[in-house]
Amino acid sequence: MSEIGAKIKKLRMERKWSQEFLAHKIGVGQQYISKYEAGRMVPSSKTVDKLAEAFEVSTDFLISKEKIDLSSVNLRDKKFRELLNELNDLNEEDLLTVKNVIEALVFRRKFKK
Repeated sequence: MSEIGAKIKKLRMERKWSQEFLAHKIGVGQQYISKYEAGRMVPSSKTVDKLAEAFEVSTDFLISKEKIDLSSVNLRDKKFRELLNELNDLNEEDLLTVKNVIEALVFRRKFKK
């Protein structure tokens, strides 16, 4: 399975959508969704745009191969490092929530100074 195929499948399943439903939503045949998810076909840039819109995520999120690498970050708390490594498995909405919480904490710390 390709990285984009895995993301498409994960996002679709999180929403409890069938392949047929997603296909109809973006205007392609169900067989294309099956091929994308299996890594037998890569969606065109136009289809990636439609998928991003349907899932309400960025196209960058769909096509990015990057994972969050925390190996060079000096974190003292082992449990915190373990939790941060779990960020790779969160969907985009949950990642945005985590980002907002961190930004709020940093802002509060800066404001107190």
